[in-house]
Formats: sequence, structure tokens, C-alpha cells
Amino acid sequence: MAEAHTSLGLIKFQYDWDWQGAEEEFREAIRISPSYAPAHHYFADYLKAIKRFDEALSEIAKAQELDPLNLAINTGVGHVLYLSRQYDRAIDQYRRAVELDPNFMLTHIWFGRPYLEKGMYQEAISELETAVRLSGEGTLALAMLGHGLASAGRKEEATRILEKLIERRKTRYVPSYWIAVVYNGFKNRSRALEWLKKAFEERSSWLVWSDVEPRFDWLRGDPEFSALMGEMKFPS
Repeated sequence: MAEAHTSLGLIKFQYDWDWQGAEEEFREAIRISPSYAPAHHYFADYLKAIKRFDEALSEIAKAQELDPLNLAINTGVGHVLYLSRQYDRAIDQYRRAVELDPNFMLTHIWFGRPYLEKGMYQEAISELETAVRLSGEGTLALAMLGHGLASAGRKEEATRILEKLIERRKTRYVPSYWIAVVYNGFKNRSRALEWLKKAFEERSSWLVWSDVEPRFDWLRGDPEFSALMGEMKFPS
């Protein structure tokens, strides 16, 4: 079953960090059922995490061709473009995804990222505020808004969001990765690294894209960050 191999690929990719095993599962899923769009979609997620962007674009394009109205796939195209630093193309893609469904919350979250990297803070914050509203102040949306506000120099507002997320941890699971992302917006090196290390201990699935995530580019020369990336054992 292609569905089973795709699910195994996701587990090996996002949770086991078994890079070779994940690729084998995704390729087997595609061999069994070349028309199964999720297999191409999640294989693209894997490929972009290990800097194979041309292959990732090819796979996500196949997924989109097979399921053109799928919102997750449409935002996935934008994610490949964002991670490969093609910010203008990413913005165009996210704009098309919003047109498909303005109420799909995740599109607005991811839409904020290329805007932030281009320094278009007003546009980024507008998208992220929409995501917070649509999600009912969901953790992921709040964290991204906190990151955006901090990046834009609106530190008091960002601090209030950070405090809310830390308080929320007392009663529910809040991934350490997203606390790290807010501190990253402040360019607080020690706190960002502290929470990224906690995310590593939690085996956070979000870390699989950390080696290509533009928001962490300012940390790439840091020995502690480099050591953390080494612990992830990304394929060379």
C-alpha cells in the first residue's frame, strides 16, 4: 500500500531522522502508486529538508498536478520556494493559495515568512494576525506572530506573546521549537539556542528543516548551532 509506505516515510523522516530509510519508503510509495499525490508531497518535504530543492520542486509540482485544489499541497509549493530563497515566487504562490481559500489558516502563517525575509514587516504581520484570528490564538500562529513582531522591532508586543506561550506550557504542550522561534526574532542567541536544544531533546519534527530554514541563517556560523545541526546527522 502506497499510503502505508508514505506514512512510514513520514515517521522515519520527521521523528526518527532516518534519512536513508525515509527516502526508501517514499520512493517505494511512488513506485507502487505514481498517482498518489501525498507521496509526492511528503517526498518533496523530505527533499527540501536536505537541500535537494530542484528535486523537491519537481515532486511538489507532480503532487499539485495530481491534486490541484489541495490547499496543503499549494502551500507546500510556497514552502519549497521559501526555503530555496525564492521569496518573490513564494509570495506569488501563497497569494494564489489564499485565493483558493482565504480561511485556510496555515496559508497565512506560511505567507508571513517570505515577507519577513524581505523585510516587509507590515505585510507579514497582517498575514500572521489573520492566522492568529483564524486559529483562535493557536500556538503555532501566535509564535510566528511573536517572531514577526520581534523581527519588526515591536518588542513589547512580542514579549507579551512570548509570556503567553510560556504560561501556556503549564497546562498544555507547547513545542520548545516555537519558543525558540520567538527568541530568534529578538536575535537573542543564548535563549534561541537554549530552546532549540530543548526542541532537540523533545525530538521536535520541526527541526528537520532547521538546516535550510532562512530564519536561522544568522546563527549558521555559531559553533553551538553548528554542533546541533551535526547532531541531526543531515545527509551530506
